[in-house]
Amino acid sequence: MRTPLVLILSLGYPLYLLLQLWGLSSLCPYPDFLSWDGDLRFVTTLKFLKALESFDGLGFLGLILDSPTWPVLRNLFSIPFFYAMGVKGETEILLTYLSFFSLFPLSFFLFHSLRKKLSDAFLGVSLLTPLLFSSPPFLLYTSSPMLEVQGSFFFLLSVFSFHRFLNFHFHKILPAALSIFLLYQTKYPYGYIFLFLIFLFLFYENPPEFIGFVKRGLKFLISDTLNRTALIAMTLLIFLPRFLTFFKQGKSPRYLLFLTGLIGISILLKFVGKESRSEERTRFETYQLVLKFFFLPVLVWTLSHPDRLGSSGGTISHVQMEGFQVGVEIVRDWKYWIFFLKTLGMDVWFSPFLGWTISGIQILILIHGFLRKRVRSLAFVLSLFVWLSVLGLTFLTPNHQARHVYHLIPALLVSSILGGMEFLSPYLVRVPIFIGIWIFSILSQPVLSLRPYLCFGGVIPIYGTPIFFEKNLSPMMQGKIFLFSKMPEEHLNHADTELVFARKAYEFGAEVEFSERKFLRNIDSFQKIISAGKVCGGEAEKEFLEKRVGKTLLSEMKIESEEGCLESYHLIIY
Repeated sequence: MRTPLVLILSLGYPLYLLLQLWGLSSLCPYPDFLSWDGDLRFVTTLKFLKALESFDGLGFLGLILDSPTWPVLRNLFSIPFFYAMGVKGETEILLTYLSFFSLFPLSFFLFHSLRKKLSDAFLGVSLLTPLLFSSPPFLLYTSSPMLEVQGSFFFLLSVFSFHRFLNFHFHKILPAALSIFLLYQTKYPYGYIFLFLIFLFLFYENPPEFIGFVKRGLKFLISDTLNRTALIAMTLLIFLPRFLTFFKQGKSPRYLLFLTGLIGISILLKFVGKESRSEERTRFETYQLVLKFFFLPVLVWTLSHPDRLGSSGGTISHVQMEGFQVGVEIVRDWKYWIFFLKTLGMDVWFSPFLGWTISGIQILILIHGFLRKRVRSLAFVLSLFVWLSVLGLTFLTPNHQARHVYHLIPALLVSSILGGMEFLSPYLVRVPIFIGIWIFSILSQPVLSLRPYLCFGGVIPIYGTPIFFEKNLSPMMQGKIFLFSKMPEEHLNHADTELVFARKAYEFGAEVEFSERKFLRNIDSFQKIISAGKVCGGEAEKEFLEKRVGKTLLSEMKIESEEGCLESYHLIIY
């Protein structure tokens, strides 16, 4: 009885602050415009809803499998909430709030399972609450449809589950495997980086054993004629695009990479099967379990779509940095290399004092862990995974944006609190220090005052054109439609326009297509083209579209204002 009571008391304060935050974000003027990623994910969720309502099971399954760039876990979470609360942007943001709130019961369970005291669990959550609410970027992303907060929940859960797996093996393998797979299904790069961290951690924990397992793998590769042939084929597939122009065209490099992956995973499956029957299987049991339950599900899903591996590689290698525009050269000076360290150590906190305090505790945890070889301490494991993630993001990808480390913030704080509990065992020392930090973080909380950064869509009136589309589209929404968008692809309103069209199509039972390639492939099934832009194109645009689609168009309707223009053309099919 005591545990549920203490849990409820622990969750009361974060729930109060979250309701306060929700009240502030609900005042934002443009809640239904969700930015690029949020807009496009919303459009995909509408496709899921339509497949469900038309009892199109194959179409629903196809949407799940056809997700090369973004996984659909968030879309699947959204479906019941859309039916319960309405198809609107606020519903999507509410899901992020639920992800944020879920961090607190998870942390309570984590503190309680490790410290074995309800008082420590209550103290840990009570300290985590004001600290987490003292991170302005985390609050901003909580008031958004972005995936960083959901990622933070699954990252913390994955490290915790992996730590329990290290201590209990078989008994805790399935929770760890599921947590890691859900982290991967939140954002593919999160999963890839986490698997890379597991490899690094296993090497750190026992280098001779790790090297011994790698040697067994290499011996397996070269000891079998079929394996050697497969290895040669993989090498050729990797290097063909570099020497033959034919293989550089279109998606050829991506499909060659896909074939390489298929050969690689077949070898890995064969190796795992052989190791499970080996006489030395107990010696390398941990590595076999890691490969079988952590790596294989991720690799199989990655290779279930020929574009997924290439899309993930493109995302990781995309050159972008905070504050830089597309096409602007990035100078790789010292600021570039410390960008993520500075972001996580200083910039994400409302007060520099908090950043310095947390960074100091992290240094102590790492030094203590390395000197004492406390590799099974969760505080150390969390800290190690956080900072190895930072190093991996720094050196393995040129895509340097501050939001790429926001999912590490809760794990960083939980690690620091656990470290403080380890270092300051006597309550007479621990409690006053924690209360002091708690009071300071409450006084510095940005949630206590209304600030524009809580509005992820902004407060500046930049949505005039998509709002005009939404108000005037209704009479055009019949049948199967192709959107000819004249909004530049790099313009913020480009994704907003697609969101408006998808929402209106769902409302009126129409079907809208944004891909010109898919439209031209099945042009005879479409009834109309709607042109949307800042200005009307008139007769010249009609002639241009007729040449482009190879069909005769009949002008149906034109709605024009200072904000934009909508023109509807009926497709005449002979």
